[in-house]
Amino acid sequence: MSKRTIEELNLIEDFLFQEVLGDEENGVLVAKMILGVIMERQVEVVTVHTQKAIMPGAVDKHGIRLDVYMEEKQGSEDGSHIIYDVEVQRQDTKELPKRSRYYQAVIDSKYLNAGEAYENLKRLWIIIIMPRDIFGYDRMCYTFENRCIEEQGLSLEDGAKRVFLNSHGKNGSREELSKLLRYIEDSRKENAVNETTKKLHEVVEKVKHKHEVGVRYLKAIEYEIYIREKATKEGWEAGKKAGMEAGKKAGMEAGMEAGMEAGMEAGKKEGWEAGKREMAINMMKNHMSLETIAQMAEIPLEIVEKWKREYLDKS
Repeated sequence: MSKRTIEELNLIEDFLFQEVLGDEENGVLVAKMILGVIMERQVEVVTVHTQKAIMPGAVDKHGIRLDVYMEEKQGSEDGSHIIYDVEVQRQDTKELPKRSRYYQAVIDSKYLNAGEAYENLKRLWIIIIMPRDIFGYDRMCYTFENRCIEEQGLSLEDGAKRVFLNSHGKNGSREELSKLLRYIEDSRKENAVNETTKKLHEVVEKVKHKHEVGVRYLKAIEYEIYIREKATKEGWEAGKKAGMEAGKKAGMEAGMEAGMEAGMEAGKKEGWEAGKREMAINMMKNHMSLETIAQMAEIPLEIVEKWKREYLDKS
C-alpha cells in the first residue's frame, strides 16, 4: 500500500480487491462476473469471503490468509462444490508456485474431517492474477494440474488446479479475459470497454466512494506507518548493536588508531545493513507486501526477496 488516494487504487491491489469482492451489495455479483470470464461459463451460486485465515492443525505451523475465497455450489445432482482461492499479486516474489502448492495443502486439510473419505475432497482452483509473466512463455493463462510424466495425456484427476493469469500475455489470449485482466491491472474508466468491465467499473467506483471504505483505507495506511516506525526502531537498535560490536572487533584486531577508525566505519555500514534487514523482517511478520517493504526501506526488491528466503530457511 502507498500514500495514494483511494481513487488512485487499482483492483490488482489487495485492499481494493478485497473491498470490492467483500462488498455486501455487489461483491457476489463481481465474483460471478470474474469467475465467469476466467472459467468461460456461467457461475450461479457462489459465497464469498475476503481475507479468510486458515490455520493448519498444529499451532506452530504456517497459517495462510486468502485474498478472496469463493465457494460455488453447482447444480449437479450430487450438489458438488468448487472452492476458488483468487489472489492478486503485483510482484513476482519468486515463491508463487510453492506458495500455491502450500495453499492447496492447507485448504485441503481444513475441509476434510477426520475419518472422512478422500473422495469428499472438494474441487479446488487456486487462481493468481499478475501483471507479469513469471514463466516466460508469453501466455495469458497457465493452468497446472497433476499429470503422469511418462504418459502426458494421463491426468491424475485429483480435482485440484492452479492457474496463473498474466495480464500482458499474448499466446492463448482470450478477448474477454484480456479486457478483464487489463481492467484489474489499471482500473480507470478508459479500460472499462465491454459489458463486464463497465459493470465492474460501476461497482469499483461505488465502493471507492463509500465512507466506511475510505475510513478503513486511512486506518490501513496509519497501521502501515506504525508498523514501519516500530520496525525501523527495532531494526535500528539491532543494527546499532551489531555495528558497535563489529566495529570494536575490527578495531581491536587492527591494534592501531587507523584500524579502529576503519573498523568502526565497517561496523557502521554492517550495522546499518543489519538494521534495514531487521526492519524488513518485522514488516514481513506483519504481512506487508515485499513491494511495500522495498519502497519503505528504500532498498531494491531483489534484496528484500533474498532476506525473506534466508528468513524462511532459518524458520
